[in-house]
Amino acid sequence: MRNILRVRGCESEQSELSRLVAVDIPPSVCYEGVRAILDEQEKLGVFEYEEACLGFL
Repeated sequence: MRNILRVRGCESEQSELSRLVAVDIPPSVCYEGVRAILDEQEKLGVFEYEEACLGFL
């Protein structure tokens, strides 16, 4: 999943907790497109996610 997000222009960081990953979606990346991917993978049972912080300029 991290590779899919990287190709879309998002950076990610693996926590010391193996199941926790932080993803940075920069302003230049279409948030709706990334969210659609995350929603699809969550529906398939691949993982769960939550939006911890949204920042707008």
